[in-house]
Amino acid sequence: MAEDLDPVTYEVIRYSLLQLNFEHASLLCRLAISPAVMIARDMQTTLLTEDGDVPFMGPGLQYFATASSLIAKWALEHRAANPGIRAGDMFISNDPYVGSPHQPDTCIAAPVFVDGGLFGWVTNTMHHLDIGGIKLGSTDEAAEDIFQEGICLPPTTVMSGGQIRNDVVDLFARSSRLSPMVGMDLRASIAACGRARDQLSALVAKYGAGAVKAVMRGTMVAARQIFEERLAQIPDGRWVHRVYAETCRPGDDGVYRIQVGVTKEGGRLVIDNRGTDPQAGSLNCGFGAFSGAVLAAVTANLVSDLSGCYGGVYANVDFELEPGLLNCAEFPAAVGPVGSRNAMLNINAAAVAVAKMMSCGTPAVRARALGPNTTNFYGAICAGSTPANGPFQMFDADGMIGALSARADEDGVDAGGHFWIPEGIGANVEHNEQSSPVIALYRRLVSGGAAGAGRFRGGRGVEVGYMMHGADAAILSLYKNETIPKTQGLWGANAGSLGGMRVKTEAHADAVLAQGAIPQDFSELDGIETPLPFSGGSHPPMTEGDVWSMTNPVAPGHGDPLLRDPDRVAEDVAEGACSVETAASTYGVVFDSAGTLDAAATAKQRAIIRQRRLGYAPRLDFPVENATDADRVGDALRHTDGSWSCLCGADLGRAASYKELLVRRETPGDKLGASYVSPDPQMAARMSLREFFCPECGVRVEAELARADDSDLCDIEFAT
Repeated sequence: MAEDLDPVTYEVIRYSLLQLNFEHASLLCRLAISPAVMIARDMQTTLLTEDGDVPFMGPGLQYFATASSLIAKWALEHRAANPGIRAGDMFISNDPYVGSPHQPDTCIAAPVFVDGGLFGWVTNTMHHLDIGGIKLGSTDEAAEDIFQEGICLPPTTVMSGGQIRNDVVDLFARSSRLSPMVGMDLRASIAACGRARDQLSALVAKYGAGAVKAVMRGTMVAARQIFEERLAQIPDGRWVHRVYAETCRPGDDGVYRIQVGVTKEGGRLVIDNRGTDPQAGSLNCGFGAFSGAVLAAVTANLVSDLSGCYGGVYANVDFELEPGLLNCAEFPAAVGPVGSRNAMLNINAAAVAVAKMMSCGTPAVRARALGPNTTNFYGAICAGSTPANGPFQMFDADGMIGALSARADEDGVDAGGHFWIPEGIGANVEHNEQSSPVIALYRRLVSGGAAGAGRFRGGRGVEVGYMMHGADAAILSLYKNETIPKTQGLWGANAGSLGGMRVKTEAHADAVLAQGAIPQDFSELDGIETPLPFSGGSHPPMTEGDVWSMTNPVAPGHGDPLLRDPDRVAEDVAEGACSVETAASTYGVVFDSAGTLDAAATAKQRAIIRQRRLGYAPRLDFPVENATDADRVGDALRHTDGSWSCLCGADLGRAASYKELLVRRETPGDKLGASYVSPDPQMAARMSLREFFCPECGVRVEAELARADDSDLCDIEFAT
C-alpha cells in the first residue's frame, strides 16, 4: 500500500473504483434476460479487498454485498488449499449457510491477482427466477428444510484458468425449470464479472497496485472515522425493537416474534437477537441474510452519505447472536422466503432500533434517521400456461415501487421505493403485458386513511390490478395477504397499513373491456372471490378475463398525529391522502361546510381527543415549536440524569422503562378501525396496539404493536 498519495490522484482512483461497480451493474443488466435483473435490478455488484472486506458496493440490494463478502472469506478459508484460488478463476455460490440470503440469490466471485499475489475480488450477486426445488420460483413457504428449495452450492469453481467450466454451468442451469434463462443469466453474470476484473486490473496497471490499495484501505478508514463521529453524538445504551410475522408455513396460525437489539459502546455497535422466537418452518434467516439486513439498516440510517463505501463501518459492528432462532437459523432450516419477507422483517426491526438510538442523539444525527421499512416485498409470482408458448412465469416486481416512512422532520415518500435498494425499479406495466399473459387495469396510489398518520405521515404505496389475457390457466404461487399490521410507527405515530392480494375467477373483465370501459373497482366486478391465506394459497386457476388486485401498503408515520400542522392535513385531504372524516378523527383537524380549515374547531377537537386519551382534561399544553433539544429522546421525551420528563414540562420520574410512567391504553388488533380491517379477524385479535400518553398533556409518546400475550417492550436502556 502506497503512502502519501497526492489528493488529486486519490480522488481520481476513488471515483474510478466507485464507478467500476456502477458499470459492472449496468453491463450485468444489459446482458441478463431475466426481468428480475434486467428490469427490477434485483442484484448487486461489489468490490472487495484481498481478505474479503467491502470498500465499495454498487446501488443494488445492500445485503447482497454482505453475502459476497462472507462468500469470499469462506472461499479463502476452505478453497485456498484445494482446489486453489488462482488468476483466471471464478467461484459460484448460493449457499445460505455460507453467505447467500437464499438459493436464488447466486454470487459470482472473481479473485484479482497482481504480480502473482491476491489483490482483491470483484463480485456480483443476482436473483435467478428458478433454481429448482419443489415449487416454481424456488420460494416455497411449505418447504420443510433447505433440501426442498433447490440446488445449493458452496463456493465452487465455475471458471478455471480463464475457461468456463461447462459442467458446473450445466449443472446449475439443469436444476432449473427455466433452464435456458438461468443458463443465459449465469453466463451474463460471469461475463460482467470478468469485465469488471479487467477494469480493476487496468486501473492497477495505470496507477500502481500500491496507489489503488491505498485508496481502498483509505476509504475504509475514512468511513470508520465518520461512523465513529456520528456515534459520538449519541449516548451509550441499548435500543431494541421487535416485529411480528404471521405463519411459518401454509396452514400454520402462529404469530412469531423477531427481535433485534443494538448496543452502543463508544464507537462500536453490538447486535443481538435476544427475545426472538426459535426457528420454525420457512420463516428463517441464516447469518448471511440477517447480518446483511442489519448492516443495511445501520449504514442507510447513519452513513447514507458514504454511498456504498461501508467496509469501514462494518469493522465497528459486532454480532453476538444466539443460534437456532428465526434470525440466526441453523442448517438445514428452510430459508426460501428470505427475499419476499424474512430479510425485510429483520431490516425493519434493526432500522427501528437504530432510528430510536439516533433519536437520542444530537439534532444532526436525529435528522439523518430514515426509520422503518415495509416488512414484506409486495410483489407476486404468477405461473401457468398459454396455448401459444406453453409454461410461463410472471415475476411481478411492483413491490419495488414501495413507500418510504416518515422521518423526524418530513413526510415519507409516496411510491418511494426501499431505502436498502437504492436502484430498485418497478417495471412499467407495458413490460408486464409484453412478457406475460396479462392486461394492466390500474396502478394508483392508495388512500392513507388513518394508516401511516403522524406528525409527519408515511408515504403511500400503490394498488395494482391485472386481468389474465391469453392464459389457459394461471395460479399465484407467491404474494402477501396480511392479516396483522407489522410496521410500527415511530414515537407515537400510526402503524402502516396492511398489504393484500385478492383474486376473482369467472370475473369476465374482458367483457367489460369489450364494452369500452376499463374496470377500476375490484369489488364491483362479477365473479367468485376465493379467500386467500397469507402466501402461496390455493385458488381456482385463473383464465381469460379473471382478475387479481394487489395492494402495497402505506408506510408508517413519525410522531403523534395530533401534532401535525393543520395546513399539511388540508394538503393531504386535497391530494387524496386522507378523507375529511380521517382528518377529524385521527388528526383532530376540522373543516367547515365550505371545506375551509376551521382553526377554532380544530383546537377544540384536539382537546377532546386528548381528554379521551387520558380520561380527564389535560393539565398542560404540549409545545409544538421551540422545544429544547437538550437530552431529547424521540418526539416528546427528555432523559436527564436517569429521570424522564415530557417536553410539556411534566416531570415523569424514574423507571426502568419510560412506558411505566405514562398513561397506557390497549386496543385489540381486530378493533383498530377501518384502515386496519383484517381478512382474518381471529388472527388480528392475537395482536394489540399499546398506546402510551403523557399524563399531563396527553401527547402520544409511543404506539407499540405487540403480540397480545407479550409484555410491553423496554425499548431504551441508557448506560449508567
